[in-house]
Amino acid sequence: MLLAGICLTIGVVGIANTTLVTVMERTVEIGLRRALGARSHHIASQFRTESATLAALGGLVGTSLGTVTVVATAAAEQWTPVIDPTTVAAAPLIGLSSASPPA
Repeated sequence: MLLAGICLTIGVVGIANTTLVTVMERTVEIGLRRALGARSHHIASQFRTESATLAALGGLVGTSLGTVTVVATAAAEQWTPVIDPTTVAAAPLIGLSSASPPA
């Protein structure tokens, strides 16, 4: 659990950094959208959606790689793989909730 918490923290920092760089690189687009009538909450919701999508995809890829690693290791050692389905289902959701703060 400690390792999972550390990985989640690193993922959150990475997503926050990516989102910050995205906002800084797209100031012209943000200015254009504001000039065309978009309000601050419209722009904020766009970036929240983008970071939530990134987090959900990262959670799905990470969960998939973890599951494949467990199954491959178990097959190589002739063990029976044991994977808790609630953990597999919860991992992308936890990543998603960590990246999308409330409005």
